[in-house]
Amino acid sequence: MTPAAAPEPRLRFLADEDFNAGIVRGVLIREPSFDVVGVYDVGLGQAQDRDILEWAAREDRVVLTHDENTMTAQAYARLKADLPLPGVVVIRQSITVGVAIGELLLLLGAGTPDDVRNKVLFFPL
Repeated sequence: MTPAAAPEPRLRFLADEDFNAGIVRGVLIREPSFDVVGVYDVGLGQAQDRDILEWAAREDRVVLTHDENTMTAQAYARLKADLPLPGVVVIRQSITVGVAIGELLLLLGAGTPDDVRNKVLFFPL
């Protein structure tokens, strides 16, 4: 008998303070295994972006955000300082909730932690 293959690592997420809860709910309805926590769930409500990114790095969670300015600036600063970054996914507020849900479902279905590690991704692509 051949040994069973190890399961693919799954993406785990941390939703930023102002991330649209409707997007999270929509993804969870369609994919109940969506592993996401919110910043308030982990005691980071109103925390600075650098602290959120540091916690996400320790917990190996990709940050979900709508913040195209300060969160991305802090993420790029971490990369420049050679600090770990599991990834940041920026969902532009100009897209509909339905499109955002579809983009995240696509990432969940086809992506791995290595696909987003040390990257800032903007959706829609």
